[in-house]
Amino acid sequence: MSDPNFQVLLVGSVPLSSSEEVPKTAVQALPGRLERIPDGETGLRGNFIGFQHPVFPINVVQPRWGGQPPARRTEFNYTVSDMNPTNYDTFAIESFGVFQKLQEAAVIPSNVRFQVCFPSPLGVVRGFVETDYCAEIEPLYEVKPLEAVRRVQDNIPASKLSIQWDLPFEIGLIEHERGRVDDPYYVSDFPKVKAGILVRVTRLASAIDAEVELGFHLCYGDLGHVHFAQPEDTTVLVDLANAIE
Repeated sequence: MSDPNFQVLLVGSVPLSSSEEVPKTAVQALPGRLERIPDGETGLRGNFIGFQHPVFPINVVQPRWGGQPPARRTEFNYTVSDMNPTNYDTFAIESFGVFQKLQEAAVIPSNVRFQVCFPSPLGVVRGFVETDYCAEIEPLYEVKPLEAVRRVQDNIPASKLSIQWDLPFEIGLIEHERGRVDDPYYVSDFPKVKAGILVRVTRLASAIDAEVELGFHLCYGDLGHVHFAQPEDTTVLVDLANAIE
């Protein structure tokens, strides 16, 4: 990193204590290299999506997360009103207030954007919902993060905002289809995996205003600081990135 023009992207989680400590530390450690800074997903969000399982009805949540699904598949006929708010918007708006004060105090350069990271709806559903109910629950849950995205955009100026969608579970579905992941929670409920992912990604992209910076984080996860599958190379990531473009 001897090149002073080499830019750095912080993909979201930062192991620090607060939304104030993260940007302060980032600009000190990487002066002139950051075009956008996240709040670090500190506190309750420290384990990525780990705080999202209460969003779902307990009868469709996986037992490993305290869910109580029935022994046999049951028709519940849930609606959007049965999904609780994600609170991603609340965290983002509160953190932007801190970011804004630091920018006004010239701690953060004026040209740096505030980065807000959202997990994909597919990923959160796959992470917490029993496989038998994923297809039913995903479109209901998707409404909630899209509502949060809308509120973030309504409360943070577009010229100051960068939004990132995190897609580790999408990579997991692709790798399961390739026979490299055995975990049944990565079994897709739609037949053409890549095509189904791209349909979803298109919806997520269309929810972002034109003036807001948009990015996608493609990765192999970091649960316990271990990938769900060790990548052979970056082929899967590059292939999906090119398809998104």
